[in-house]
Amino acid sequence: GVGEMWGYFMEEAMLAQWKGCEFRKTDCVSKYWFKPQVFGQLYDDSDLQIKDIYRCLTVSITSQSKLKKELINKKSSKKYEIEKAFKENA
Repeated sequence: GVGEMWGYFMEEAMLAQWKGCEFRKTDCVSKYWFKPQVFGQLYDDSDLQIKDIYRCLTVSITSQSKLKKELINKKSSKKYEIEKAFKENA
């Protein structure tokens, strides 16, 4: 599911860039079980860069809960925003 989240998020982010517009979290809203809007919200609301999120996507990150822990571990200053994104999109 984490890979699906990333793929969908990147598709929407790159599509916005291709169109010449700024990516917004509303570009990544979905009803899928894998919740790509978590990345959209983190990118839009917490000023995490795509590279910050990508650095957390290692082979050991196999669930959303592990992803959340890794994001908090690497970006502890954004803990509130990270927890909020995962909670709102549960």
